[in-house]
Amino acid sequence: MKIIINESQLKQIIESEEKKEKLLSIEGSMFIKQYNAILKKYKSKEEDLDGIKIKGDLDLSDLDTEDIQRILNEVIVIDGNLLLGGSLITSLGKLKHVRGYLDLSYSEIEDLGNLIKVGEDLYLNNSKKLKSLGDLTEVGNNLFINSTGITTLGNLKKIGGTLNLSDNSTIESLGELKEVGGYLHLDGTELINSLDNLEEVEYDLNLYGSYIKSLGKLKKVGLNLRLSNTPIESLGELEFVGEHLDLHNTPIQSLDNLKEVGGTLFIGNTPLEKNMSDEEIKELINVGKISY
Repeated sequence: MKIIINESQLKQIIESEEKKEKLLSIEGSMFIKQYNAILKKYKSKEEDLDGIKIKGDLDLSDLDTEDIQRILNEVIVIDGNLLLGGSLITSLGKLKHVRGYLDLSYSEIEDLGNLIKVGEDLYLNNSKKLKSLGDLTEVGNNLFINSTGITTLGNLKKIGGTLNLSDNSTIESLGELKEVGGYLHLDGTELINSLDNLEEVEYDLNLYGSYIKSLGKLKKVGLNLRLSNTPIESLGELEFVGEHLDLHNTPIQSLDNLKEVGGTLFIGNTPLEKNMSDEEIKELINVGKISY
């Protein structure tokens, strides 16, 4: 039996997992002033503590790499942003949840380890040794990922903002990704040929000039869907495009399960242009305008 977990349930699970763990809770600014003493003494208390929870931001940018690594080996939750200042750390240690943003650009990180969720932006640009997103399941806002060794988005299921993989030569699969709350740019990508488990893109989905052959489980694009100059042959499970659907210069022959295009449907230089009249198309779907 397939079990579907919504965002509210996922949040409850994360919070309940945190409650199960016995964490020392401390303000980030206070922790930085006394981190050596805290790291030595917090485990010697009578309580059997599992790790540390930082209230607010944790700014490690002025510390050396060795001390940063020692801290991350004990910190499990950060309520705010994690600031690393270009540190050359190789591991996120025990860290599971950053409720603010996390910038790992130009780092020596190889995978994200136990990290489950980042509440705001996640930056992974030019982290050339990074090969896996580990246990990561959600990014609350934008995901920036370029010039890494990552080939799949793995267990990542939701991105609240924008994902831009244009011209990213290493990504081969979107993995378990189901929802993008902003824009998704895959134009120019050569290795991705299916959208796999993706079901919804809230804003624009740009696949222009990509090697995409299948839309996978995609059902809804909130704004524009650009498929021109791709080898796509079927719209698969797609039902709704909020604004424009551009099928120029594709081998598309039918509209499959499509029900509505809110703006213009572009079908120039496609088999669809020859196989169906405007009237036949309008009998099948709700469409604002048909253009060639």
